[in-house]
Amino acid sequence: MKFRKYLLPTLLTIAVLLSLALSVAMWLNPARYGSRQQNNTKTPAKTESVNKSIGYVYSPVQAVYADQNGNQELLINTSVNTVAEIKHQMHDYQDASLKTISSKSKGNYVEALERPNSFLLNYTSTVTMKMVDAFVNNRFKDLPNYEVDHIVVPTDDSEHLYLLADKEYKIYRISIKKHNLEGLQQIMQGGNIRKVPAAVHMLNNKPNVYTENSFTLQPYRYLVSSQSEDYYVSRLLNGENSQNVRVKKQGNNTSYTDGNNRQLNFNEKQKMVNYSDFQAKPGSLSLTSLLTGGYNNLVTLGVSLDNVRLYDHNLNSHMITYRYFVEGFPVFGNNGQGSITMQNVNTETVRYRFPLTSPQVPIPNGNSTVTMLPTQTVIDRLKELGYKERSISQIHIGYSLKKDSSSMLVKLTPEWYIKYNGKWQSYSQMSGTTVTTN
Repeated sequence: MKFRKYLLPTLLTIAVLLSLALSVAMWLNPARYGSRQQNNTKTPAKTESVNKSIGYVYSPVQAVYADQNGNQELLINTSVNTVAEIKHQMHDYQDASLKTISSKSKGNYVEALERPNSFLLNYTSTVTMKMVDAFVNNRFKDLPNYEVDHIVVPTDDSEHLYLLADKEYKIYRISIKKHNLEGLQQIMQGGNIRKVPAAVHMLNNKPNVYTENSFTLQPYRYLVSSQSEDYYVSRLLNGENSQNVRVKKQGNNTSYTDGNNRQLNFNEKQKMVNYSDFQAKPGSLSLTSLLTGGYNNLVTLGVSLDNVRLYDHNLNSHMITYRYFVEGFPVFGNNGQGSITMQNVNTETVRYRFPLTSPQVPIPNGNSTVTMLPTQTVIDRLKELGYKERSISQIHIGYSLKKDSSSMLVKLTPEWYIKYNGKWQSYSQMSGTTVTTN
């Protein structure tokens, strides 16, 4: 009992010390964090906090392994990032060539998704070959810029891998020079990867990974890293007319406007930022340009890209969404916490919305766990409540973000998230239930 009594104060003390360490880093490296001293030199786009490659941001977010009998398991990051481990084994491909081997065949497509002796790497939203090329260290730079949703990496074939596109169920076989498979095969032999029985199902004609049984996940407390308003004012409004920055404060909102028709709005209560540039010149709106432009904008913003991945995009509305990931799962919070959204509103206006804080350092949260229902059970219970399965386009696990009693910490709780009628909602929100810990 005495140990429990002093555990939380001790953890909070550690959190305070870590926060102080971050503050010292800010003082010692002002170029990284910026200030509101206006001048005509823009803050450098690449800093330590944002120095993540385009291949990092556009890497797959989920890994599934199929054994020799085709039994599949969802691989959950604990102390090992499985996708990163697989990526490390894909950096030395040589002499890549591509051939389309199937199109518009649902049966062939499902068979490819379930291929025995392979890793299935999944994106949450479609990317193009340019992004896959960045993921594999520019080994596919001469291949056609096709759309891709999944990568199948065999552990028993050293001369081929497969790219899959959900649109028209296209399967591309990539032939490569024979390479060593030992590193790939050893990934599943490690004891630090958690494996949950799973299977790929077609949910309204789109692949979705279903967990087969109930299992538990751990909730977390995370120390958050917070950026100052000054940093973004200096970074985004620091131009030729930076001396003309006007400030207006009303309630929880503080707005900054410069002479170049750019505006920053900070909501102190929500810890969210809205940025608008009314004289921007967005480029062409192909998927590749949307993704490339989105990454360049992330670097320009100067937000921390640690654990940030592509999450969703809509080419019709010119919108792209990135999310922070914890243990390989996306983070969802109220008012946009946990996400970074960008939109080309028209030919002259772009808008960004992003948080001032981001989860950085996990704090032990005891031995509590949350039981996750099987995927099909979640769908069945929603149907019993009157929801229509045909309106569900995706369903997967995420972490809900809520404030902790300490201002330096946030609570992250696992639960199911469902994309219903094009909008992401939590299972607890849709069912009117609450998440309970064991």
